[in-house]
Parts: sequence; structure tokens; C-alpha cells
Amino acid sequence: MLPRRWMEAYLRFLLNFRWSVLFVLTLMTIFLGWQSWKMRVYTNFFDLYPPEHPDIQLYQQYRRMFGTANVLVMAIEKKQGDI
Repeated sequence: MLPRRWMEAYLRFLLNFRWSVLFVLTLMTIFLGWQSWKMRVYTNFFDLYPPEHPDIQLYQQYRRMFGTANVLVMAIEKKQGDI
């Protein structure tokens, strides 16, 4: 834990320069928000698997026949009456 003197100095700094701190944080938020519009996130899960592993090779061989492993299929069955 930080010494009490350091925490008091930090809080005193924030209170004395609150408008400057607010201005800098606002500029940083605007800049990072503007940069986030350029960011694209794309994940290809097959790039994460080791291609030489025998299980992955078997999966690659049969995935077109049985579908991909990254799909979840659910079924709801009723015992009596409507769902």
C-alpha cells in the first residue's frame, strides 16, 4: 500500500489542477474514441489451432461434411402441451 503522504499529495494535485486534469482526460477520451473507429477486430479461429495436430487435420478433412465445430445447435422438446 502506498504511504498516506503520497495519497494526500496525489489528491491535492487532482483538486488543485482539476480543470487541467479534466481537459487532458477529455482530450485523451476523444482521441482514443476517434482511433477506435479505425479499429477492426477479426478472429479466424482456425489460425489459432495447430495445423499439424492429427485431430485438427481430421477435423479439416470432415468439416465440410458435418459442418463447423464453432456452431451450437439447440433443440427444445415439449413433454405435453405448447411451449
